[in-house]
Amino acid sequence: MGLLLDSDVIINHLNNKDDYLSTIISKSKEDLFISIINWSEIIYGIRKLKNSIKATKQFTNFIIDLNIKILEIDLKIAGKFIDLKIELEKKGSRLEDFDLIIGATAIVNNLVLMTKNIKHFSRIPEIKLYSK
Repeated sequence: MGLLLDSDVIINHLNNKDDYLSTIISKSKEDLFISIINWSEIIYGIRKLKNSIKATKQFTNFIIDLNIKILEIDLKIAGKFIDLKIELEKKGSRLEDFDLIIGATAIVNNLVLMTKNIKHFSRIPEIKLYSK
């Protein structure tokens, strides 16, 4: 089973803050993935920086060096997103659409989501979350 890296984990790693991803990388043989949503969130933040060229290169090298696969949204993920959104709305426990797509990506691809936001994502049924 692989790990789907959430944006917060990647950003902390790239900024050398609260970096538990390095420990996982050194100990784990798991394949690493990010959603196209996470990629978009990170690139959006990078483009707002003064030194966006350097940050883009750092992020790109991170993906290449760790052989991280970027997962696109397909019909299975879209369908799971819709199911999750309806289910959570019925419970009165909404989440942002991007977070639901990230969660749906983890579920459909049988991945464990590595995030610092366990409380937030734990509202998604079926999701497997990485905990230290």
